[in-house]
Amino acid sequence: MYYVITYDIPEPYDHIRNKLARLIMDYGFDRIQKSVFLGKARYDTVENLAIEIEKVLGEIDADVRIFPMCSTCFSQVVIVRASGTDVRTPLVPEKEIVVVV
Repeated sequence: MYYVITYDIPEPYDHIRNKLARLIMDYGFDRIQKSVFLGKARYDTVENLAIEIEKVLGEIDADVRIFPMCSTCFSQVVIVRASGTDVRTPLVPEKEIVVVV
């Protein structure tokens, strides 16, 4: 299953944000935006990641969301970019629709 992980961490906690990003990437997720990650993992792996995320966050007022995405839904992802660069990555299936504006 694919997963999208997003987070919103308040400004004074840059060190927590950096630690969280490293943790998520250590679990094999790719950073696709500053606070958005994409990867393929088993559910039990995501559960373990969620436990580790809780430990990193401690008591700070932060919001981390982990969204599951089935392969069928993932194959219908539309990427919109302002440039005509090749946006394919190893995680993006061949059926990807790319809209360039």
